[in-house]
Amino acid sequence: MFHEFKRIIRGQVGESRSTLYRVTLQASIALALLVSVPFVCIAASTLSQIEEPSPVASATASQASSSVAPSPALTTTATTPTTTEIPARPKAALVANESMNWLDAIGPLTWSNWALAIFAAIAALIALRTLRAISEQARIANESLSAERAAAEAAKASADAAKAQTESSQKTLVLTQRPKLIVRNIVVKTPGDPLRQPALFQPGCSVEGEFQVVNVGGTPATITASGCWVFWNQVALPMHRPYDGLTANNPVDGILQPGTFVSGRFMSDKPMDQHAAEIFQAGNEWYLYVMGWVEYRDDLGFVRRTSFCRKYDVRRGRRFFAVDDPDYEHAD
Repeated sequence: MFHEFKRIIRGQVGESRSTLYRVTLQASIALALLVSVPFVCIAASTLSQIEEPSPVASATASQASSSVAPSPALTTTATTPTTTEIPARPKAALVANESMNWLDAIGPLTWSNWALAIFAAIAALIALRTLRAISEQARIANESLSAERAAAEAAKASADAAKAQTESSQKTLVLTQRPKLIVRNIVVKTPGDPLRQPALFQPGCSVEGEFQVVNVGGTPATITASGCWVFWNQVALPMHRPYDGLTANNPVDGILQPGTFVSGRFMSDKPMDQHAAEIFQAGNEWYLYVMGWVEYRDDLGFVRRTSFCRKYDVRRGRRFFAVDDPDYEHAD
């Protein structure tokens, strides 16, 4: 009981109103019993003194009995009608004896007991008032706790509603202003000494360069994987894309905010052969491609992919241009 009451004072018990009232009732009963025990003992002691005749009263009663003993003259006239007045004297003596007992009970010898009894009564009254105050405080605390719980639940409901509204707004924003990644500005690095202006593609040299990935959408995009490869041949693009089945080499990664870009580098898996110079000749059918893909995720977890394939075109200014083929060049 005391541990529960201590927890109530500290504010740790508030889940059950019955628990609060039960502990208050137990404390009230215990305190009332504790205060009433001395009062009962004092009252019992005082009543025992009242019932027991004092020595003075016993002596008085004995003298009264001897004073009313019958004389020889009265014995001879026992059969006369005047003998009916003899019992009146012992009754008067008994009344005097009882009066002496009550006087002894409230006399100076019992004043200390009566003082303790009065003190116990006052203490019991104070205890009852204290218990009433404790009960009132417990009731107020319970009402305050209920109000706080209701306020907390209302605040939680409001926070949940605000969170749901925010998530809904965010979802609407992502769906209407989704991220979108595109690849642009593919540049091949000239091998050897750039001051000597060597050929862009040389036999025995790898093809190296860089490109940019730009987020042209309205929300952030998280790049999860990417790949970029260099491929050259003398025929049209095959049905089976050359990079299908290859492991991503991840030239770019990270999170792209709307309107930002990231640069990536690429290099061919093998050096060019003797047909490198023929790529610059318009009459030959050798073509060089830079192709790959970028996979990214939006804030809602939707995954999309952008595939790109750029062809080096001698006739159009010796630059890379996107091929007109949706299997190689497309954006989800």
